[in-house]
Amino acid sequence: MPGKPFSDVLLRHGESHEKDRRAFERAHAGDWIVISALRSHHHPGMTEVIATIGGVRAAHAEERRFLVPSDEYEVGQFGFVIDTARHSAYDGPSSLIGRPPRRASA
Repeated sequence: MPGKPFSDVLLRHGESHEKDRRAFERAHAGDWIVISALRSHHHPGMTEVIATIGGVRAAHAEERRFLVPSDEYEVGQFGFVIDTARHSAYDGPSSLIGRPPRRASA
């Protein structure tokens, strides 16, 4: 058969969901990524989110809550990355779950 062997084919951005996901995870491994979100009843026009570093969903992962303007909150293909310069950390009344955020264990 003519053409390159399968092992020589290079996939570009957008041609492989898995490859793109891994690239996103590498690029944002140290960023707060949203794992849960709900429109805030306490702050109209805002979305309350829970985020972890790298979007890790594990019992040991530290969680932080943030407020994000609802018109800005749009989940991308692999998640929403918190911009700590623009999105405020939030510890006030919550429309989310009835427990405080988990802190990383020592």
